[in-house]
Amino acid sequence: MDDLAAHNLRPREFELQNWEDYPLLMRFVSEGIVCKWGLESSDVIVVVGQLPMDEPAWNTLRADLEAEGYVANDKYGIPGFIDGPGTYDDAGYLTSGFVWCAGILYYASYPAILNFVPVFS
Repeated sequence: MDDLAAHNLRPREFELQNWEDYPLLMRFVSEGIVCKWGLESSDVIVVVGQLPMDEPAWNTLRADLEAEGYVANDKYGIPGFIDGPGTYDDAGYLTSGFVWCAGILYYASYPAILNFVPVFS
């Protein structure tokens, strides 16, 4: 948390919304954990989630996601990160995706936030 605070990120209350772009995030809410961080006095936020998932379940889910158009994107330094179709806005800012590591499926609305997670740093 100290590293996030050093970057002016503060915890924000997470409220489940209609996450039509990633319905899988609803599973994170019910079976895992989701948190939201934001810049102080700003509407800039990032959402991060963790969902326990074994490797066979991940392999099945990854195949389903790839069939929907998700592709690997290691450009942000997170090996195995996949993002979905239409995850870039008009200005070219990267939005959300998933990565699996050591029995945990991670969701990040911005992959660089995962650099604060010890397993990826």
